[in-house]
Amino acid sequence: MKAMSKFKVLALAMTMASSTIFGLGSMPLCASNITVFEGKEDIGRWQFALATNTVKNGGTFDGSVIQEDGYFYLTYTGDQSDVQLVLQSWSGGAGWETVEPSEEGILDKDTYYAKFDYAAMSTVYGTNFAALDKLYVLSISEPITVSSLVYKDGADAIDSVIKEEQKQDSEEEQKEPVITLVGDVKDLQERHFEATAENVKILGRSYYYKDALWLAESASGVEYTVEGTKASVTILGDNVATTSWAQTSHARVGVL
Repeated sequence: MKAMSKFKVLALAMTMASSTIFGLGSMPLCASNITVFEGKEDIGRWQFALATNTVKNGGTFDGSVIQEDGYFYLTYTGDQSDVQLVLQSWSGGAGWETVEPSEEGILDKDTYYAKFDYAAMSTVYGTNFAALDKLYVLSISEPITVSSLVYKDGADAIDSVIKEEQKQDSEEEQKEPVITLVGDVKDLQERHFEATAENVKILGRSYYYKDALWLAESASGVEYTVEGTKASVTILGDNVATTSWAQTSHARVGVL
């Protein structure tokens, strides 16, 4: 009979952009943190806002800076809505394309975010972002107030994760949940626990959606302590994991 022991499991998601931080490679990072909009702009249901020209049309955002490790990050208040990013080109690009969020969630009460990464944008628009002429935000299901739209890539994308980690660490330390499986070795039974805040300590920025904890950001993960003989974690990929693009940009997961 196996002896029961107590052990801790720590699983971290590490994207390609975080490889230098974790010593897994030496991929060069390109810093960019561009505020496209900051303020307040109301959008009704099925309406557009933030009609923003790119630099070649008198605006401040240059579409050519969009790279594979970059993404647009939208924040808004009101009710959570089906939001989309609209990319428009009349100078050789893909025309008019709407982009679904690659990630979305809750930042605070009545404050939400949506992330539009390179894969989501290039799937519908292509990769000729230098031909981008204008950006819009579309709210479909609910009226909202847009607070900001920022483009991040490379080192700044990682830096935003680190700052969020430091902010969380400075707050009251979260008590680490302990999962006690049994009281005696002879009573050992297999148990299953969902990755919720009640069962695990959640690290970094994540989002619980459709019975799964999404660890899309670098250095996001979970930690828990188990008393038993064995522990395992189920890790799944979304539909992007099966695309040809993903074959050259694998996600990395560390178990410590």
